Amino acid sequence: MSSVSRAPDHEHGVLTRPEASGHPNVNGMVLEATGSNGDVTLGALTAVTELPIGRESATMQPADPDATVTTNVIIGLNGEEMHLEAPMEEEDPEILAYTYACAHVQSHTDPRGAGYGVHWAMGRPEGVPGDLSRRCAGGRTNNYAELVATIRVLELTATDPRSLTMVTDSKYSHDCFDWVKGWRQRGWRNTRGQEIMSIDMIRYMVALRQLRAGPTTLRLIRSDDMLPGGRRRASRSSPWVEAEAEDNHGYALAERLAQDGARLPETDAEGETDEDWARLRAGAERKVEERNGGENSPGQNAEID
Repeated sequence: MSSVSRAPDHEHGVLTRPEASGHPNVNGMVLEATGSNGDVTLGALTAVTELPIGRESATMQPADPDATVTTNVIIGLNGEEMHLEAPMEEEDPEILAYTYACAHVQSHTDPRGAGYGVHWAMGRPEGVPGDLSRRCAGGRTNNYAELVATIRVLELTATDPRSLTMVTDSKYSHDCFDWVKGWRQRGWRNTRGQEIMSIDMIRYMVALRQLRAGPTTLRLIRSDDMLPGGRRRASRSSPWVEAEAEDNHGYALAERLAQDGARLPETDAEGETDEDWARLRAGAERKVEERNGGENSPGQNAEID
């Protein structure tokens, strides 16, 4: 597989659509391939022999030659801001990813922009050019973007055997991994008997975590402890101190990536529909059942802090 150097900060290798690239269908990654038998193949990918310099396309191809490829994550990559010539550093022994999501009012004609960011603080997966800064289409909510951010990390690390730690300030996406067992026992309804919003996304997310080749840890940090610029709140006698802890830097970068993603135009937004998530969920859960001998048991194989 080709080598991609680590970027010194998130301004290099941000995955976003290049302006006037001349390549309207720039595919940076393929995460799903549907074979001739209709099965969804997760992680069945082979990389291109080399990533081109500049604004050429950088694609991943499915291992199954009869597969129909669907791009899910990278709409484009900004080749001009990447350092592709240098060799990759020695592989990190684990993966550390910070995720963040936000939603804000854009304008009267484009009332809500939800975006997410993923910063690879350690162990960026091979073949992934850089951090993620994306917008969700269709007036989606902050909670939706939080789920997508977690899903993208799990998709991109599906076949990586290294341990993965995901750090987020999203109590919602964090707690979904705990809630899903009770929801399943109640027929995928909450304690009030109501249908659960984005349930196919949540079930897909949980199945992806179960299918990961390596262990997964979810760590929740409090956004109230963070201040703009990556500074952590200290004691009353010292309102804030310059950030030194790794969490401060990773959190700040993921936040900025999400804000930048939310400001992208609607034409650059990711556009999965509810039907897409249902199809992805069905395929992933089928694989979990096959691996577990016919039993799908969400809520296992993860450490949650």
